[in-house]
Amino acid sequence: KVFTSTGYHFAHMDNREFETIVESNAAGTPTNFSFPKQIRDARADNDYDSHTWVGNLTMTPWQWLSLGTKLKAETIRRESNSRYPQDASPSSAGGSTPDGTIELVIDSFAKNKVVRWGEGLSLRMTALPRTTLYTELELEQARIQMGEDRKVVVGSSASDVFNRYTITDVRRGTWTLGGRVDPHPWLDMTAHVRRRVNNNDYDDQRESVASGTALSAFIDEQNQHTNEFATRATLRPCRWFRSSFRYQLRDDDYSTRFEAQDTVKTGT
Repeated sequence: KVFTSTGYHFAHMDNREFETIVESNAAGTPTNFSFPKQIRDARADNDYDSHTWVGNLTMTPWQWLSLGTKLKAETIRRESNSRYPQDASPSSAGGSTPDGTIELVIDSFAKNKVVRWGEGLSLRMTALPRTTLYTELELEQARIQMGEDRKVVVGSSASDVFNRYTITDVRRGTWTLGGRVDPHPWLDMTAHVRRRVNNNDYDDQRESVASGTALSAFIDEQNQHTNEFATRATLRPCRWFRSSFRYQLRDDDYSTRFEAQDTVKTGT
């Protein structure tokens, strides 16, 4: 037997947001109390598009053996921009009255492009009596491009001048080996071992020098490796009663490399 399927999915989203923040006294006069500035007609625009294709192929060359493969390809594009006009004068001293003039305008732009591939392979065997053995392998590769730019178009603010362009390479994989045994009609037992790998490599192609509170990327690499063992026994002595016992042991190792520093390793 051979079974195959395929699918394509497209998503598009536009988002617009408007914001005005004004503090006033009891008489309705704009006044700065706790908030240091008045926000006048701020706006943000976001556009998102994604294309996803998946394919699946399952073969059963013998009644006791099943083979499965799958493939996924995806592209994502995001673009966003915002404008933040502020009546920032006078300062936030309690009771001060804004002058109604926009003293500071900040523009921000961000572009994000993602290309992702995924592959899968599975094998299931039922040749042994009352026993099912299986193994699964899933892989994923992604390349993420992120561009960020922020600038001041009216006024002056060193902490809001920022730009960065980062390319992130992601490598993920999961391998599972497990089985199920039914020694008696009212008892079944399952167990599996699993290995997960999640590697992220961040490469800053362009970045601004930190000034004020505008900080650039500070993580160059972060990896997570997981080993897991789990087992479960289920008892069904009659139709109206079912009891299960489950045990899981999991070990996570993290490796993080910060900019201009040594690699830090932790575990749980």
